[in-house]
Amino acid sequence: MLTNTKNTPIEALERALPMRVLRQRLRRGSGGAGWSAGGEGIERDLQVLVDATVSLITERRVSQPWGLAGGEPGAVGENWLLPGGDESRIEALPDKCTIQLKAGDVLRMLTPGGGGWGVPPWARVQRSARGAAVTGHLAETPERRPPTTAGPSGRAGETRLFGPPGEPPYTAGLRRQPTPRLRRMDITGASAIVTGGASGLGEATCRLLAERGAKVVVLDMSDDKGNALANEIGGAFCHADVTNTDEVIAAVETAKEMGPLRALVNCAGVGWATRTIGKDGQYASAHDLDVFKKVIDINLIGTFNCIRLAATAMSQNEPFADNERGAIVNTASVAAYDGQIGQASYSASKGGVVGMTLPVARDLSAVGVRVNTIAPGLIDTPIYGTGEASEAFKETLQKGVLFPKRLGTSHEFATLALELITNSYMNAVDIRVDGGIRMQPK
Repeated sequence: MLTNTKNTPIEALERALPMRVLRQRLRRGSGGAGWSAGGEGIERDLQVLVDATVSLITERRVSQPWGLAGGEPGAVGENWLLPGGDESRIEALPDKCTIQLKAGDVLRMLTPGGGGWGVPPWARVQRSARGAAVTGHLAETPERRPPTTAGPSGRAGETRLFGPPGEPPYTAGLRRQPTPRLRRMDITGASAIVTGGASGLGEATCRLLAERGAKVVVLDMSDDKGNALANEIGGAFCHADVTNTDEVIAAVETAKEMGPLRALVNCAGVGWATRTIGKDGQYASAHDLDVFKKVIDINLIGTFNCIRLAATAMSQNEPFADNERGAIVNTASVAAYDGQIGQASYSASKGGVVGMTLPVARDLSAVGVRVNTIAPGLIDTPIYGTGEASEAFKETLQKGVLFPKRLGTSHEFATLALELITNSYMNAVDIRVDGGIRMQPK
């Protein structure tokens, strides 16, 4: 029913399906250029009115709609999701996927344009010894404008050929290249493990992965919160300490029972603030070494423990394109780069997570598993508490954020984690998501 013809009546769509058509129009510029231009695709914004499971195929063809006889290719199809209709949260969807939508979510569907036929008239040029001369039919209309003999910088002798309004200029003798399609790892029906998944960054990540069709294992030490979240999103809860090998293996096995394990997001961690030495000059007041070891043990060794065990399971998956079998996202912190006074143990642990990203990604490249790390800045989570005092404290914290002047949200972390999981060309990188903050010494 959702075809690339504008003749499908809006009333028919709204009568047949629980949805509202918010926008429907031609996808201007999607048809390939040519002596005879390709047909335009359609843009539709469809708002679902009830919670629903939706399967999408962005593009059924195995190749782009190429033009013929010198014509340009048409634009490929695209699907986007606007959670709750919010443009600021728009996300690209995989080429083929099944997703869970909530009432009020909006699907933006861009159907493909057709390929053009014949060389575009404005691109027909003939060079002579005196420079570039233009031949062929160049009608003086808004659709076909003649070239100039000066480029955008006004250099004489450079021929720039202009196509239809809104289209980029052609350079004589060159053809506009088709926009490549983004390859994405499909997590629909696959399982994913999120450590520290019962609250904060982990909880937001669990929810978003479940919305995208993954079967999520919530790994956490908090039984009440973990079970409640798992039941809500249709996942499973595993009580596990990330430093305990047997408990992590049990979580991995649970994930494998739900579907092939394709994703691991490490959010579990602890913080501690203590200066390296005390004020009294006594050995006893120096930083507690057991505390330092505990922070390293959970944040760094626990992260690696989960990586090595989950990646072992991923290595047995049937590969996707490019031999891809899975993706891992770790959580570091801006403290890995801008550690403050009293953050020796925390910065060391997070710096270790950043430092091992590249070598572990190199190790796992042999089995098609990608590894990336997110270094969040100041994120508004329940750790700051509630009430007037909490809000005043957060107001003080956000003064150091470059832009926007606020704390980040768990959802912003989760959307980046999802991108790192599904974008097949993201590998071996650590990314700050911090509003441009550079932490001061204290």
